Amino acid sequence: MANDAYSELVSTLRQARYARSMTQAQLAKAVGSNQPAISRFETGSTNPSVKFLLSYAKAVEKNLGFSLKNF
Repeated sequence: MANDAYSELVSTLRQARYARSMTQAQLAKAVGSNQPAISRFETGSTNPSVKFLLSYAKAVEKNLGFSLKNF
């Protein structure tokens, strides 16, 4: 379940980047990172910080909301 939510988050943010015709390099500059870090995030090969996720979302004009639930 957690992996599904994470995959959905990554996909949504990546699609938002595509919709804005931004390259990974352009996004990296906007979030103060580098292109390889964006690639690692978008391919699911890294666990980004909340700060990174918020910066990415802001750069692609998305709003992240968090909900904590008991399992």
